[in-house]
Amino acid sequence: MRRALATLVLAALLPAAATWAAPAPAAEVEARYRQAAAAFHTLEQDAGATAPQWRAVAEQFRAIHGAAPDGRRGADALYSAALACRQTWRVSAEWRDLSRAVAHFREFASRYPEDRLADDALMYLAALLSEGYTDLPAARETYQRLIESYPEGDQRP
Repeated sequence: MRRALATLVLAALLPAAATWAAPAPAAEVEARYRQAAAAFHTLEQDAGATAPQWRAVAEQFRAIHGAAPDGRRGADALYSAALACRQTWRVSAEWRDLSRAVAHFREFASRYPEDRLADDALMYLAALLSEGYTDLPAARETYQRLIESYPEGDQRP
């Protein structure tokens, strides 16, 4: 009986698992990105936006990035997730939110070094390392990387 129930549950979940692993169509990714961006901009205008609201937006962007990391919106979604995590930390002052923002900015800078926002990601990363972690050597190293990697960038200190 247990084996039959387990087989039935697995049979029901396998088609869903296959769709989770499949890349999302570009039009769907674009629609999801626009929806998440609209939510982000709404929260930016709301002085009373809460950490859970910012976390939800960050998760939306992270899911979009996960669905199509190399697609047209992959880099934008990861960068937006990092910004949303930064905003979450500013509202919550919780270590986990700071850690997520740092991790997302690091991932962005490493995964998309040619993106127009790569220098911005390094600038935010350095600021978070300095302000949040108070890790001045790591912040200094990140600023140095920014200067060396993007001498003509708009975020050069």
